[in-house]
Amino acid sequence: MENKKKKQPEELSEHDWEILLGELSQNSDHGWETPKDQKKRKLDFFTDILIILFFLFIVVVFFFATISLSFNTNSTSSSTKTESGWIYVRTANSYEPKVAIAWLNSENSIKLPSGKSSSFTLNIRKCEKGTDIFLTSSNSMFVSGYSIPIKFDKKGTFRVYVNHETRFKDSYSVYSYSYFPEGSSEAVFFNFKINSFLGTSTPKELITEEDFISKLRTTDKLIIDIELLNEGKQQIEFSTKGLNWEYIEE
Repeated sequence: MENKKKKQPEELSEHDWEILLGELSQNSDHGWETPKDQKKRKLDFFTDILIILFFLFIVVVFFFATISLSFNTNSTSSSTKTESGWIYVRTANSYEPKVAIAWLNSENSIKLPSGKSSSFTLNIRKCEKGTDIFLTSSNSMFVSGYSIPIKFDKKGTFRVYVNHETRFKDSYSVYSYSYFPEGSSEAVFFNFKINSFLGTSTPKELITEEDFISKLRTTDKLIIDIELLNEGKQQIEFSTKGLNWEYIEE
């Protein structure tokens, strides 16, 4: 038998290869991908994975932040009460001493050149070491380092030294109600300790802490003349009637 020679396939020319590859790349049914297409597909895949991981990270962070906020809220035991215009708060938790707060908003406010108004708050804050009495402002800055005149029921004038530092800065943390950092110009503290020191060389009108609290409990109005930065001397009035001092001392 004669050996039949196998028919060799015809070699495609370079031009034919280009036509064939072009047809395959355009026809998705063939599943043809060039190296460039494969690289792009892998890049898209990893991009999708990174996006998914990013959103999972956001969800986890939000979840733990919610738990932390809930823990901090529950770890603080506090009670709030409003009576005769006074607002009372007592708080105690595991990371700071017991603190009792009473505050009262001023009857008047100051009109500022910017068009805004500045209101004021009288704060009484009692801790284990003693009592802080101080003023705070919503939009003004206090000038300190001198004695200011005060009146109870418009009878007689007393003076009290004011500055920007609490005498009990070791007794409060940033979590304390009515907390103001040392040196804040938005708060000015009545420093009765300096008042007592100056009493030997100044008029008897310098009031003691005991007298101030006693008059605050038994009078109806407190008038304070104080200097504000860029606004000069201003008069602030408080209707103090109804202060429940027993609630603070409980």
